[in-house]
Amino acid sequence: MDMLQPVTVHKMVPDGSEWAHWRGFHLPVSASCPTIWTPAGSEMHWRYATWRARNTITFLWPDRWYVIHAYYDDDRRFAGCYCDIVTPNPPLASDAAEASYLDLYVDVVVGADRSVSTKDEEVYRRAERAHPHLAALRERAFAELEGLAEHARAWSGPFAPIGERIVRADWHDLDPLSAAFGEARQRQWSVGW
Repeated sequence: MDMLQPVTVHKMVPDGSEWAHWRGFHLPVSASCPTIWTPAGSEMHWRYATWRARNTITFLWPDRWYVIHAYYDDDRRFAGCYCDIVTPNPPLASDAAEASYLDLYVDVVVGADRSVSTKDEEVYRRAERAHPHLAALRERAFAELEGLAEHARAWSGPFAPIGERIVRADWHDLDPLSAAFGEARQRQWSVGW
């Protein structure tokens, strides 16, 4: 039985350094959006600490200026989203061993109740002083921040596939060609995206 393909995700920052990395699994649910499953308890290695992940589905929409991490509690209920504004994501092969994105510091945060806020606008301004090349990206990054926040408020666009629950918390143990995977995928994402 083949399991999901592992992938290491690297969150980079504008000075070229790695801010975080963690191991997840390619979740083959959409041809239009590479999706990564990180099961609860996985180690997430951040620059200053190591954390244990919640059940997380990461959406790496190609050529978009954002990465969306949807979190689910142990009872598989939606716990919120953290959305990084990034330089446009390159395409990601379904069997790539690594995925990387360049975080531009500003974020959209969605609570379990779907409340929406933005954060770290001042961090971007400070980073801009240290990395002048960010000035050229500012207008687009902030426009993407506001646009993504609007999608979150309407639960539209890239938020549409994010459900109130996940049907399984063991995606990584499934053979993606199995009937069990196909049934779970259909229950989780009954409409195409």
